[in-house]
Amino acid sequence: MAETGKNSLSREERIYNDAESLVDAAECVIRFEQKVKTLKSAAAKFEKLGDYRDAAERAGSCREAAHKAKAEGFKTVFLQAKKRQETASEKSDYIDAIANYRRVTESKRYGEQAKEQIAVCKKQIARLETRRVWKKRIITLLVLGLACFFFTLTPAYPFWKGFVREHQGRYSEAVLHYEHADGFPLSDKKLRECHLALGERYYRKGKDKEALQELRQAGADRKVLRLTAKAEKRSLRRGTVGERYQFGKCLLLLREKGDKTVLLLYDIDEDFVRAENQVKEAMGFSYGDYFWKHVFQNMMFSAYEQKLILEQKDFGKFLVCIEKSS
Repeated sequence: MAETGKNSLSREERIYNDAESLVDAAECVIRFEQKVKTLKSAAAKFEKLGDYRDAAERAGSCREAAHKAKAEGFKTVFLQAKKRQETASEKSDYIDAIANYRRVTESKRYGEQAKEQIAVCKKQIARLETRRVWKKRIITLLVLGLACFFFTLTPAYPFWKGFVREHQGRYSEAVLHYEHADGFPLSDKKLRECHLALGERYYRKGKDKEALQELRQAGADRKVLRLTAKAEKRSLRRGTVGERYQFGKCLLLLREKGDKTVLLLYDIDEDFVRAENQVKEAMGFSYGDYFWKHVFQNMMFSAYEQKLILEQKDFGKFLVCIEKSS
């Protein structure tokens, strides 16, 4: 029945009803542009009806309402944009103001002012952008400056200086910097590497004493121990009878020297030697022999130094090979 009633309406009645619906809808529209458009659409529909009922009058009132809504809309939006611009503190505020100014550029009263204010807002945005960029740069420089300052107060700074000096081949300076970087990761390892490099340099120059001083601080890996034994051997070959020389972890007296061997003496209490000899004579075996030949040598000498020991002669006497070809 409802469908039948609707179809029974005349064409003019349907257009009239549609126009009234548009007028009612215009009251709910927030943006003035859409309200003006809706009222103009309603006026157009009323104008189609000609002399039907009060269509002509309603069309005129819609046109008038649209003109008034447009004028009031231009004014309201322009004032809103002006207020937003005056209270703007961020880039987004100026962007909102520009968006509102652009809505009124077609207005005869406010159009030129809006265009001028758009240019002003763009300049303000550029100013804020420039300020933001410089602020960011200044903050970055401050952070870098503080980072550099605190970097110099940490072990990382001497470690970095040591690393540079090491790669320049200035190992003595690198050692000093790495020592100041005590506790920094890898500083101990790099320090040992520099001592080894210095030990190798002194050894090539024939400075055995200096080479041994560096090598004894270079750790205990195979390369270090092998080179240490070679430096000790050459030092003994050049040694003087009656002087003391470092061999392994001991300071031994060079007692006798031949072309191929030297006899090194470890200081032992005479009462101990006398007591051990008495035990050996009485029992045929002495714990001192086992101690000197096995325990003591393993504790005091590396595997490379033990290869140079040809014979354990009595208590604390070591016959060591100094032959060049060995």
